[in-house]
Amino acid sequence: MRNFKPIILFVAMMVLGLATNGYAFQYAKAKVTFKVIDEQGIPVENALIGGAFHYAQPSSPTSKNQKFKGESNKDGLFSVSGKTHGEVAYYVKKDGYYRTFGYYREWFKKGATIKYGKWQPWDPTVEVVLRKVINPVPMYSKQLHTTVPVLGKPVGFDLEKGDWVSPHGSGLVNDFIVTLSGEYRAIKDRNATLRITFDNQGDGIQAYPVPLGPYGNTGSDLRLPHQAPASGYEASWHREKYIKPDGSRKNLGPIEEQNYIFRVRTVLDEKGNIVRANYGKIWGGVQFDVNSEGKGVLLFDYFYNPDGTSNLEHAAGCNLFEKSR
Repeated sequence: MRNFKPIILFVAMMVLGLATNGYAFQYAKAKVTFKVIDEQGIPVENALIGGAFHYAQPSSPTSKNQKFKGESNKDGLFSVSGKTHGEVAYYVKKDGYYRTFGYYREWFKKGATIKYGKWQPWDPTVEVVLRKVINPVPMYSKQLHTTVPVLGKPVGFDLEKGDWVSPHGSGLVNDFIVTLSGEYRAIKDRNATLRITFDNQGDGIQAYPVPLGPYGNTGSDLRLPHQAPASGYEASWHREKYIKPDGSRKNLGPIEEQNYIFRVRTVLDEKGNIVRANYGKIWGGVQFDVNSEGKGVLLFDYFYNPDGTSNLEHAAGCNLFEKSR
């Protein structure tokens, strides 16, 4: 009788070889160990860790997820395994800390291998940093989507009123002085320039980029620092964008990783030291354009703290705009 063992072994090796040479939608078992620490690198015990191993179907919009949930031990560690095509989505949270969420996708990268039915590297450590909740305070929070009243001329915007300064709105203080200029000729032939300046000494803005991971908005719920920096503010900020008929373009999409911290209503003493100032932050960059009607449009999300401290922690659900209605 013919011995089929060599044939079976050969076929098994061929299957294994195909799996190790490809990476897109190859299914295999995976294991990860989460290590949860605080901002000082100290392990966080009893943090809730949840998520799913993604298990997509090739050429199909549907997917299957192997969900998991558990808690970190005294060393901040939690291990879990499941079947996946190459990625794990996760979140980590604990009372007294801001939630952190993200993806581990090393197996999904080109060149990743499967060995003996397991993704390599096997059992990598994914470090997750939890940021402490220190002192969240009520703030003015607004998703600003507005038309600039005058194109090509400076117009004041009041962050506390959430409106343009009179006579264009109900605002009283020129926190931001906005100048938006440009021209719309066609959808693929337009340009725009935005300038934000500050006429009060000590006021200004600074960029604060934060990487967001492979799928955009990932990381800590507290994206920016607990406290605003004491220095680094610029009294003038500008950006330009355009698209030309030949296809050349500049800066046409939102830069989600870009954020800003600003200081306004600064009061200085005789020696130029700050006596008082109000601080705030802008999430996800600033979008602007000139539309087909020849009007300037401006979009950004901001948080404004009126209490005179540099605190940037916004208390969720405590929007001062809603309380002032």
